[in-house]
Amino acid sequence: MTFDPNKTISARVRRRIVKDWKSRLHDWSTIALGLSAGIVATWLTFPADWLAFLPVEWVAKGTGALSALGLVAKFIVQGKPRE
Repeated sequence: MTFDPNKTISARVRRRIVKDWKSRLHDWSTIALGLSAGIVATWLTFPADWLAFLPVEWVAKGTGALSALGLVAKFIVQGKPRE
């Protein structure tokens, strides 16, 4: 028997990935974390003279709040609840 590291790694990866990964794109937690990253990416594209007039605290608080909501949403049953 020979050792094949590719099979071992791929087997571990397959166990860690959600079976229906496309359904995760509609979860509140994924949307909140995507919005949080989008805010930071958009902020970085603003010209320097715009950034002088916009409060940096808003970006920090906004992304922090969205990330916290995304974490909380991980514990909420999303979609139609099973009866």
